[in-house]
This record gives sequence, structure tokens and C-alpha cells, in this order.
Amino acid sequence: GEWVEALLARVRLRRAYCATLQHLSKGYKGIKGARKSITWAQTQLTAAVASRGYDAGRLGKHSIQPELNMKMIAPSPPRAVRILSVADAFSELSRMLRDLDSLALRISLVTELDQLHRFVSSYTASSPAPGVVPRSFLRMLLSPDHRGDQIAGGLPMTAWIKASMTQYLIPDEALARPEAGVFVQRCAKVVFNYCLTLTYNAGRQRRRMVHAMEDWGQVQIQAERMDQHAFLVHDENGKGSLVSATGAFFSGWLLDHLILMVTRYLELGFQLRLYAGFEYSMIYWYWDYLLGVRINCQPTLFFPTSRAFQEQQLKKDKAAAAAKSNKKKGKADKGGDKVKKAPEASLEQLSLEAHQALCRGMFRLVAGLTRQGTYFIDPLAAASLPLRFHRRFSPVMRLEQPSALTYDHYLDSTDCSPYMPSDLFAASGESFAEAKAVCERLAHRLRDKTLGASPPELASLDEDQLESVRGLLRVAGYNHSLSVMLQTRAILLAQHPTLDPAQLPPLPTLPDVPKKETGTVLVPPLEGGEPSTLGTVLPCDAPRVTMSPYIAFDFTGCASFPCVVVTT
Repeated sequence: GEWVEALLARVRLRRAYCATLQHLSKGYKGIKGARKSITWAQTQLTAAVASRGYDAGRLGKHSIQPELNMKMIAPSPPRAVRILSVADAFSELSRMLRDLDSLALRISLVTELDQLHRFVSSYTASSPAPGVVPRSFLRMLLSPDHRGDQIAGGLPMTAWIKASMTQYLIPDEALARPEAGVFVQRCAKVVFNYCLTLTYNAGRQRRRMVHAMEDWGQVQIQAERMDQHAFLVHDENGKGSLVSATGAFFSGWLLDHLILMVTRYLELGFQLRLYAGFEYSMIYWYWDYLLGVRINCQPTLFFPTSRAFQEQQLKKDKAAAAAKSNKKKGKADKGGDKVKKAPEASLEQLSLEAHQALCRGMFRLVAGLTRQGTYFIDPLAAASLPLRFHRRFSPVMRLEQPSALTYDHYLDSTDCSPYMPSDLFAASGESFAEAKAVCERLAHRLRDKTLGASPPELASLDEDQLESVRGLLRVAGYNHSLSVMLQTRAILLAQHPTLDPAQLPPLPTLPDVPKKETGTVLVPPLEGGEPSTLGTVLPCDAPRVTMSPYIAFDFTGCASFPCVVVTT
């Protein structure tokens, strides 16, 4: 009867789950079988959920006894263990199967280093974060297999690094030099270690990045030597200078990837809620500086000023003149040789520009609130700011590049005493308006990319980035409206100091954050059963950080950029 079917559903679920783990343990050759097993396990899980009232006692000894699980737990040190209710256990298992299916689907589509960075960072930073089982299999799939140094089921990491350098427009002549092979191997090691770091939980990621920055600093020294060997040119007076035909250098490529890790390091501080509210201004200020350095490292910016681009433009002008001459003579226009146009702003550049505009808007908005007197820091906290600045950025200061900034630089750059609050709110509004425009442009291009993906499964690699951009767009839109309204209120108060605050224009309300469809089976508890424990919010998961009775930062829509909540 129905109790036998309930038992069979649980047996099949366990069998499918074990088959999933066995297939994933085989590496890339087992991904296809793993996805079939996951689908079968999800089907049986649905049947098991439908028979939650299953009573093992009705089937006698030939049944699954849940009490045996307590006796089969592996020995472990004493620690607090959360015992899940039946409903929560089903939901957790459903979430794990969903994460494993997403891993098996998307990692097989990764073919480039940039895709690998984007996939691993978005997968491990998703909310809710994948558990230890999916992250362990991700680490295993990234690790070199037993047949050689191939990762992600494809080429060796050194081949991925060379392909990335070629896309960065480093000349082939420089990559063909003998010493370039040793440098590529060093780069492959630090980049691969960074990818493995992203498979750990957020706290361990941040600790490992601190230690990894020393290794990156050593590779930076080798990158500068490579530039000297490959691009050093002496003029007629014997003065040397570095000249690259495309404008790309080994040190620039390495700096681009290094700042990618540094910005991730700063983002983890927000996700772990390590920063106090009064530290946000200096965090966004330093982050703005790092993003500016990385934007200057993008090929779409330095290539149009290079010699190779000028030669292409000259060739294009000659082809256009020849075509015009042939047209006048009545000859057919063959169009000449195809010439590359100036590269359009890449998706990465647009993302960096959006983040930079948000950073500038945030510390300008905080400066305006500080100047207005709404945002204030008690003397004890203010006295600790120099030490906090050093603690937050000391790992970055050890690097050769980018040049380290000091607390005095921060004070000089954020001194708002010469400005009125309305001026600072106007500046923050301009920054948020710029961020909003760039996010809209980026979201449009990502939508076109996902719709035109071939095969369609490739769209899954950009879906997380598109969702992240939508979160940035919501934050930029709300903070822009807040800045404009605060500017209006500041002007009115300056003109009419005795104006009743109740007569001022109301401040905007927080935007609604749409719930993301995760595919997780959410099971309500049985009548009279245990209450759900999955809704418990840990301190690091708190969506709102209160700075004062008047200021709060709401991270509901975005993990790194909050909506500023001002109450009067």
C-alpha cells in the first residue's frame, strides 16, 4: 500500500544520492551520469515529501529506522550540532541536490579563465551559499587529475594562462620568449590557488587570501623583469623605456588579476559583517581607488592608444580611400582588407565602472550626512580609525602594485568642511545616476548575451552576473532618489532654517527585492511537529546594520552595496 511506496521512495532516494556521489567522484567523465542520478533523486525526494507522515513501525523490522542515524554518526570533536526537523531535513537535501546539479551543469561549460573566475566566485557567493558537499566536489573537479596537470576537464592551467594573456593583447613575440614559459608557470600556480581558495567558506577564503598576497607580490617582481626582457627599447641617446605594440604588459595582466582577488577580499568583509558602520566610508574610498587602477588595466582602454591600433587605423583609411577611388572609376568595391575596430567597452569594464560609481556615491553620501550632522561617530570610535585603516588594508599595502594609500590620504580626500551638505548630496546623486546608467547598459548586454547563447546552456554562466547587476541597479536607483531628496531638503532648510521638518518632502522607501526562484523544496512542518530552524538569522547574515538612530545600511538587495536608510 501507500506505506510500502513511501519506503520504496526513501530507498530509491538513498540509492540515487549514493549514485550521484559516486559519479561525481569520477571527475568530469562522471558528470553526465551524475546529472541523471540527481534528476532521479529529486523525483524520489518529491515522493518522499508527499508521504511525510510515513510510520516506520507499520512495516516492522524491514524498514528504515531513523534512530539508527544517531548511532552511525562518525566520531567528531564536541561541538554544537543543530538537529533538523523532518521538514528542514527535506529542504536541506533539496537544496544540496540543486547545488550539485548546478555545479555539474555549469562547470562543464567553462572554457576560459575569465569564465572560471566568474563561475567559481558566483557559485560560492550565491545566497544561500552551497554546503560543504557541493563545495568539496567543486574543489575536486578543479584540482589537477591523476593523469597530469589538466583542470576543469580541459587544458592545463598554463594553457589557460597563455590564452588569457593572448586575449589581453600581449604580443605573441613576447609570449614566445623562453623566459615567458617560467613566468606563465608561476602565474598558473597563484591563479590556481586563488580558484581553490574560492571553494572554501567565506571566513577561510579571507584568511587564505591574506597569505596568498605574499606569493602574488613575488610574482609581481618577476612580471616586472619579464617586461624588461620583452619590451625594453633604447632610443638614440641610450635611454631605455618599455614599449609594447599593443600597449599590453605582463605586469598589467598580473595586476588586473591581483586586484580581482583584492576586491573579493574587501567584499568578503561586507558579507561577514566584519566592518563597523563608521568604517564603510574608508572601505568604499579605498575600493574606488582599486577599481580605478583595474579599469586602467583593461585592454579596451589602453589598446586604442597603442601603435598597433594606429597602424590598423592607417590601414583602414587607405582601404577607404582606395574604395572611394574605385567607386569614382566605376569599379566594384571589394572593400579591402578587414580591419579590427576599436574594441567596445567589455562587460568586465562596464561592471568595474558601475562598481566604481557606486563606491563614489557611497562615500560622498556618507560625507553629506556627516556634514549635515545626521551621521556622526563617537570620539572613542573616531580615535580607532587610523588603527582600523591599517588593519583593513595592511595586506594590500605589502604589494608592489597598486601603490599603497595611507590614512592621511583618506583624510585629505574626504575632507568635506569646504562644502555644503547640498553640494555633497548633489555629487552623490550624480555618482548613483552614473552607476544606474552603466548598470542598465550592462544588464541589456547581458540579456542579449543570454538570449543568444548557443548552446542555450551557456546562458547559465551569465545568469548569476545578470542577477547581481539587477541588485546593483536597485541599490543605485534607491540611493539616487535618496540623494536627490536629501539635496532638496538641505536646500530648503538652508533657505528656511525655522521650517518644520514635517513640511519637508518625504524620503523614498526601500525597493522591494523579488524573491529568487531556487527550485528548493520548501516543506511546511507537520501539525504538532518541531518549528523550522532554517529561518534563524546569524549575525553575519543580518540584512541591516544600524549605524545610529538615524542611519542604517540595508544589504537585502546586494551583499556589498547597501541601501542607506535615513530616518528623521
